[in-house]
Amino acid sequence: MGYDPALLAATLADCRCQREEAITTLTDEQTLEKRELERLTADLKRFAGQYDSTRLAETHERMAQVEERVQELRQKIEKLTQELVSEDEVKEACSTFIPLWKGLTIKEKTRIIELLIEKVVFDGTRGTIAITFRPCGIKTLAAEMRNKACSN
Repeated sequence: MGYDPALLAATLADCRCQREEAITTLTDEQTLEKRELERLTADLKRFAGQYDSTRLAETHERMAQVEERVQELRQKIEKLTQELVSEDEVKEACSTFIPLWKGLTIKEKTRIIELLIEKVVFDGTRGTIAITFRPCGIKTLAAEMRNKACSN
């Protein structure tokens, strides 16, 4: 893994693709929620002169819910953006992978696999394997490798 540029590129592309798809989905939802907030604001202006306290209260409550959801989406988008893995991070994590791997115990190897891989799906009909990487697995591994190198 550490010496195969094609595998490095595929790993990076897969990790980035997963995060970018999630960011796009959340951004689309955030756009819809913002439109709903605009609609509710227009409703509020329209109801303001009617003195319908029930309708005004319901609109204010719904606006608060939508604003809260927009904030949640913003935070999720920021988190996913921070989880995007750079090519340098992948190279750094993989460059010492093979020498490191050879010296690890089974317990340590298991921990690294669990750190990097979220899910493996085998399709027996097609004969394919799909690997889903953990969002921050490579970043965490790269950081641990840096810390280990600094302490030696």
